[in-house]
Amino acid sequence: MSRSKPPVRRTTAAAEPHPTPRTLEVWSRNHATAKVGGVAASTPSPEWRQTQVNKTMWPPANGTIRFAAMHGPELVCVRYRQDACGLHRYTTIELVVETAPVRSSKAKNQQLDVPIAYDETELRNQAKQLGARWNAAKRAWEMSGQAVQQLGLTDRASRSKKENR
Repeated sequence: MSRSKPPVRRTTAAAEPHPTPRTLEVWSRNHATAKVGGVAASTPSPEWRQTQVNKTMWPPANGTIRFAAMHGPELVCVRYRQDACGLHRYTTIELVVETAPVRSSKAKNQQLDVPIAYDETELRNQAKQLGARWNAAKRAWEMSGQAVQQLGLTDRASRSKKENR
């Protein structure tokens, strides 16, 4: 079964200065209005996709401060791009829009390293009950992803690397 594309209505900015939200409406040479969550969102045309990344910067570098002030901790990075002719520069940002626990069996069975302080005896005992093992070389507890999620330790966990023996 083939999917049909939504109809595209081409207009000019002069003919319709304030476009109405539609599924997709091109209202000028450089902008497209798409209906996102019931709100019209303006995005650049696909021309920017044919660019090359010149620089990628992560907060709090100088080129990211303005965007970090606008978007806060959701800002991942800022990329500066240039078109093939070198006549236009595009600034793009990457944002975290959603975080959710992974529910796959692979994530639940993967071994993770979790540091638990010596004075957190109750937490250590709960980890032991869920099958955690102490690794003295890493100074961390090795446990399954499922145990990490049950104990609410996802912010402390890091991937366990296989040791060469």
